[in-house]
Amino acid sequence: MDQLRDLACITAGRNLSREEWARYFPKETTHVTCPTLPLHVSYLDYAADLAASGEITAAVTAYQAALDLDPTLAITPTLEANRRYAPTIENRANRVAASGEITAAVTLYQQALDLDPTLAINPQQAANRQATQPLLDAMAARGVVMTNTQTSRALVQTAIQLADELDDNSLRLQICQTRQISMTAALVRPVCQQVVAAARELTGTTAISGVVTSQAGDVWQFSGQAGQVVTIWLRAAESGLDAYLRLYDASFALVADNDDTDNTDAALEAIRLPVDGVYLINADGFEDSRGAYVLDIVIEDETQ
Repeated sequence: MDQLRDLACITAGRNLSREEWARYFPKETTHVTCPTLPLHVSYLDYAADLAASGEITAAVTAYQAALDLDPTLAITPTLEANRRYAPTIENRANRVAASGEITAAVTLYQQALDLDPTLAINPQQAANRQATQPLLDAMAARGVVMTNTQTSRALVQTAIQLADELDDNSLRLQICQTRQISMTAALVRPVCQQVVAAARELTGTTAISGVVTSQAGDVWQFSGQAGQVVTIWLRAAESGLDAYLRLYDASFALVADNDDTDNTDAALEAIRLPVDGVYLINADGFEDSRGAYVLDIVIEDETQ
């Protein structure tokens, strides 16, 4: 019998899944049939799904059952269940903050951080960012007429405060999208001047290496002339970054963006520059991904 079991293990190359045990051996006590092979991932997936849905007690029980089956697993059931539940709470906090309920969002972010202390979250900063993001997104999408002057100014002021706390030029660049609204123009003008002053210069002769380490991303600048054709590559270099590339003109209007040219790389190809002036490139990560990158730019005259 042991020989047949060993042959089956060699043939299958894995242990039975949780579903297979339930389907084919419903009356048998679950155990590891191939002791030299790892526990099937379905046991941990089941526990993770329970945790993500908030069923913490059931998740802890499921993690403990997996640990009983395979004591070599590097997990602590309660800690693992909390860690898996934390992103659910963080996502809920994002939605609450985006609706403008900053105090409630801060509480939720703190709950997520208590569940998983390794999360890179500052509760107040995260709530401020999410609360101001709808306004910034609207402006980046060519703007929305804001009928509530007091609310608009308050949101922009909150965003500026957050950008200063984080020293985040990428966020400042988004804030500049509100410059066309007269009620916020005076607030935004110094912010835009900061962006240009802090942006590093690209010469177009060599590739530049950098690292996206936070929600900020990096901001670069180059001088362009109307009619020139520019191609920009943002390569993730297998770093875990999902590259997101944005190009803004001298008036901070979005010219083009891209986040999915080739898997995790991004590119803007053959973009004709509309006006003379300084252009800004935002090298960032899609959905807050982080990692090293290589940025390369080629600028050609119109006649080439």
